[in-house]
Amino acid sequence: VASASHGLKDRAQIQWHQIFPLLPFTALGVLTGLYLFQAIDSVLLAHALGVFVVLYAIYSLLAKDGDSKASWLWAVPAGGFGGLVGTLFGTGGPFYVAYLKHRGLPKTQFRATFATVFLLDGAGRLLGYLAGGYFDRDWLILAAVSLPIMALGLFAGGHVHTGISQRGFQIAVSILLVVSGVSLLLRH
Repeated sequence: VASASHGLKDRAQIQWHQIFPLLPFTALGVLTGLYLFQAIDSVLLAHALGVFVVLYAIYSLLAKDGDSKASWLWAVPAGGFGGLVGTLFGTGGPFYVAYLKHRGLPKTQFRATFATVFLLDGAGRLLGYLAGGYFDRDWLILAAVSLPIMALGLFAGGHVHTGISQRGFQIAVSILLVVSGVSLLLRH
């Protein structure tokens, strides 16, 4: 819902040419994640991912902005790991963030493009979870109860987005990655 909201609001800013290279590898990652969902030590993998995300976020905070853009070939690991990790942990976003950040998108294009990638990734995962029978009544109730809280977050985030500079936006993304990585490290 949140991804659709952001993607639709700024649909003219979506950079489809940045998304298309990610999609086949994201789909492959989602399918692999659905297969591994029951067979992997989720705590160990979450901790390893947490270390990676925190280190990348610290690097991102300390790195100087340059004019060079990452090659589109980085869509292969970003899409694959984004789909895989997103399916296993619901948090594949750091891989998409890293890829799109290094593609040099301005903040509104970044936000709209990331939201669209997340919408497509989430739709694939949702279909896989439904087909696998992973949802129950309690999960659906929790999802419904969380919608008003999400709406407040979308409203607040929209206001912050319009008043923040490009550098401030990059710092905020890096800080959110640190928080995401730490939350993975705290899983047990």
